[in-house]
Amino acid sequence: MSATVPTRFGPIYPTIGPCRDDYPNIHEHTTPAGTTLRMQMPAIRAWERAELANGRKYPWREHRTPRAIPVTGTWRSCALQAALHDGDPDRYASEDGSRHCRGLAGDIHTAYLDRRRRRCLVAEGYHFPRADEPWHASYHESG
Repeated sequence: MSATVPTRFGPIYPTIGPCRDDYPNIHEHTTPAGTTLRMQMPAIRAWERAELANGRKYPWREHRTPRAIPVTGTWRSCALQAALHDGDPDRYASEDGSRHCRGLAGDIHTAYLDRRRRRCLVAEGYHFPRADEPWHASYHESG
């Protein structure tokens, strides 16, 4: 297994190299705001922080209540990503080039796609690499 890359929320396995379905730090987790994610743990922690920042501040509380950033997809197996790519190579990356296969990407439900949620995710280490897919958020630019 390749060396890990440090991030502010812990080490991630890099996004380069052949696709694998056995990254040891991919977990399924439901955030306090109710979003279910299957990603590498640092990406999950960053998503949780973005949901916390997305929360509304109530005058009678000193903390923010997390507000969900719902997803339509996170981790994908290498086989599923290969099938998607074979069906539409202009829309889907190959399994060796997809961050979904590494547990480092989430697609935001388009009904909830807004500037505030995007800003919150960017502040926690996500980026939106494709202008033609505004819903696709990838965690950690390098690695």
